[in-house]
Amino acid sequence: MQRVSDLDSPIVFVLSWNRPIYLWVCLDSLYRHTRAPHRIILADNNSSDPMVDQVIRGFERRSMFTAVHRCPDNDPRRFERLIEQYWDDIGDYLVLVEGDIEVLPSEPCWLTKFVSYMDADQCLGCVGSRVYQADFVDETEARALMPDLDQRSLDFLIKANAPMRRYKHTSQPLIAPHNPPLRLLMMRKQVYERVGFGRDTAIHKRTLELGYKSMISTEVVHRHLSLLNIYDYSDYSHTERDAFFANQ
Repeated sequence: MQRVSDLDSPIVFVLSWNRPIYLWVCLDSLYRHTRAPHRIILADNNSSDPMVDQVIRGFERRSMFTAVHRCPDNDPRRFERLIEQYWDDIGDYLVLVEGDIEVLPSEPCWLTKFVSYMDADQCLGCVGSRVYQADFVDETEARALMPDLDQRSLDFLIKANAPMRRYKHTSQPLIAPHNPPLRLLMMRKQVYERVGFGRDTAIHKRTLELGYKSMISTEVVHRHLSLLNIYDYSDYSHTERDAFFANQ
């Protein structure tokens, strides 16, 4: 695992908030499966679960991070604040990672692939990864687990309407059936400078409006651990989540 402070290496900004099980898996996958030069800056968005800090401290002992920020509030624009703070240290590319993903191993590694896409096509503004579809929970199984849950909450827990459910196999390395998800996203710095921060759909739309491409890699795959909320964090609230993102 190569840890460098080279300014030419991408900064990987990781954002965490509660759900320590998922955060441990996320950090462990980045630690084990990132082979390209990189710098990892983690910000915890004021988690209330004390296990989160224990997870972070474990990876601090592994010397994984360039910096760790334990933030005093849960800010929906935390990524934006981090990028502003480290702007002069960012090279050509930056990466945004939410703490509920697992990067699956590949050869070459996910970051090497992302950088190779960007280097090969100056018109590529954003690139994300393909979700591991086997984690999508069947609605019948979900209803059996939570028979009294209202339909909206059930759909939210299992991401019933997610466009990623409809992914079709293709041999093309880059596709654009929908916007690349923010949870594992590389952006070109000069594109971010013009697009700014927002929800992943807004970033995607503004990138395209500027004449850049916004694509999904079929060669880089992540597990979206939130698809398993119904098993691990069944009280995860769509109303609280919607209220949080309404402030972006």
